Formats: sequence, structure tokens, C-alpha cells
Amino acid sequence: MRLSSNQVRPDIGTRCEYNVFARTYPGPCWPFGMAQPGPDNITGWDYTNGYSFDLR
Repeated sequence: MRLSSNQVRPDIGTRCEYNVFARTYPGPCWPFGMAQPGPDNITGWDYTNGYSFDLR
């Protein structure tokens, strides 16, 4: 079964729920995270992936 693009949710794991910080990076990355091209909408230690769905 193939998924169409409207069935894929790239924001899974990027939303903070129940006071738990999301750590999933919503884009492609090279091995060990050496390069991660994609959205950045927050900085700081509590958002180590650089993106929060809630702050988009």
C-alpha cells in the first residue's frame, strides 16, 4: 500500500503535550545530525530539534 502526500504527517513528534518536550526533527538529516536542513522557529536548550509545531 502506498501513501499519498496528504496521508503523511511530517509534524508527528514536534508538538509539546502534557509538559513533555518534543524532540523529533521534522526534516531530513545526515548521519549523527551533522546537517539538518529544515525549519527553525525557536532556540534554546529545551527545543534541541530547533522546531516546535506549537510556535509555527
